[in-house]
Amino acid sequence: MELVEYGRWHRGIILPLAAIPLIAAIGGAAWAVAQPPTYRHVVELQVASPTDTTGAAMTEQSVATFRTLVTSSAVIATVAKKADVDPDTLMSGLSTERPDTDNERGTVVQVIYVGEDARQAAVITRATALAAVDDLMRPYVAQAESEVKGAKKAAGDSAKALAKAVAKSGLAPDRYTVLYAEITRLQSELAAPTGDRDRGDILKAIDDRQKQLARLTPDLVPFMSVQNEADQANRYLVQVQQNLHDAQARLTQSEASITPVTPEGVAQGKTSLVVRAVAMAGGVGALLAVVILLLRELLRQRRPATHLGPPRVSATLVAPSRTPPIPVTPQDVRVIERGDHNGTTDQRQLH
Repeated sequence: MELVEYGRWHRGIILPLAAIPLIAAIGGAAWAVAQPPTYRHVVELQVASPTDTTGAAMTEQSVATFRTLVTSSAVIATVAKKADVDPDTLMSGLSTERPDTDNERGTVVQVIYVGEDARQAAVITRATALAAVDDLMRPYVAQAESEVKGAKKAAGDSAKALAKAVAKSGLAPDRYTVLYAEITRLQSELAAPTGDRDRGDILKAIDDRQKQLARLTPDLVPFMSVQNEADQANRYLVQVQQNLHDAQARLTQSEASITPVTPEGVAQGKTSLVVRAVAMAGGVGALLAVVILLLRELLRQRRPATHLGPPRVSATLVAPSRTPPIPVTPQDVRVIERGDHNGTTDQRQLH
């Protein structure tokens, strides 16, 4: 059955059902208008990269992580406690955006809060930005602090080992260098055509220094190994201390970049809220009307028949010429049996 014909035959139910979405939309609009005024506040900040060697991919990841942290449970709990706001209300009002700068995405992120208190909205956006930045950068600072702590311990252990080696054999590399230089000088003096010293004294001095080198050589390699380890530990300590300084500087830089767009929250118009409420309520009303109509049709199709006995059969035979019609009742219907060639019986009934 076509929709037009169906509507004509069932307009008694179609019209009330069609009024349901309209009434729902009006109710949604009335609800939206009755809502208290809301205020929107925005702060901007520049999300710093974790390290100097961070590429574009890591920078984007850092920005994405910050935006996720803004509505994370940890940040929500921190800000709710600080601003004395219900966490669910805080969650529903917070959001983030990235403004376009010269058609390119930068590291600037906007933290937005929409609430019923203009002054409190400004407090919430700044507290949220600070908490999210701290959660983003604190792991890097904590890691750098841990590395500095470990490097200090390693440098201290290396310094103790070096001091022990010096106490045992002195400054072996320096002594080795001095003895080797003296032997070279004495050999040059021995080879000179005219020398003031006796040749035997020179040979004795060379032999004495060579014996000192022989005694010093077994301690030279271990001493140099300990000294190299101490030097490497000191260099690593300087490096991780610089990393810690950089991480703390980036955290401070991100916190210092938090800037409010307006001093307080800006009152929001209700047009968009009304449109959303009307669309949602009207859609729900239309769905409800369709469900009611389907249920009605289903119940109509399952309604039991009123006539349980066999239908009454009536027929009218029209006689030729002007003879009046002869009424025929079911009692006047006869069954004519005719046998065929196979011995079967063909039964026909006149209706």
